[in-house]
Amino acid sequence: MASSHHVPGTTKETLRSPCLVGYLDKIQRNCERMLGNAEKMGCALRPHVKTHKTLEGALLQTGGRKSRIVVSTLAEAEFFAQGGFDDILYAVPLTPDKFPSAMALTESLEKFHVLVDSVEIVSQLLQFRRDKNDTKEFSVWVMVDGGYHRD
Repeated sequence: MASSHHVPGTTKETLRSPCLVGYLDKIQRNCERMLGNAEKMGCALRPHVKTHKTLEGALLQTGGRKSRIVVSTLAEAEFFAQGGFDDILYAVPLTPDKFPSAMALTESLEKFHVLVDSVEIVSQLLQFRRDKNDTKEFSVWVMVDGGYHRD
């Protein structure tokens, strides 16, 4: 998806992995349908970009907005932030080893959200922020077990 056109001489054997290959017209239709469904329901769509990991794919999913996306790694968050996205949810429960990277993204983006799954992590995160004397507060989302008992 790095390019929306065919490059002469490119075959599936010459593509570098990972690579998203798909029918652009179908991808666009699916994205438009999801955005339309969200609008009809009166909610804001926050699509997950972990599968394609491309700026182009994220722009299709958001209707051209560079905001409200979900990532699975801090490297993805940094990549999309460098690409101009300014409202990113890191949807993996935060651990203390990731606090410095999460703080850097919090400080640099308009909105960066982290996910927590325990009171202990919230306490550690608050202490980390106090120790660093950072001025911008973390945006914290709480992970709730919806009955699937996924770890």
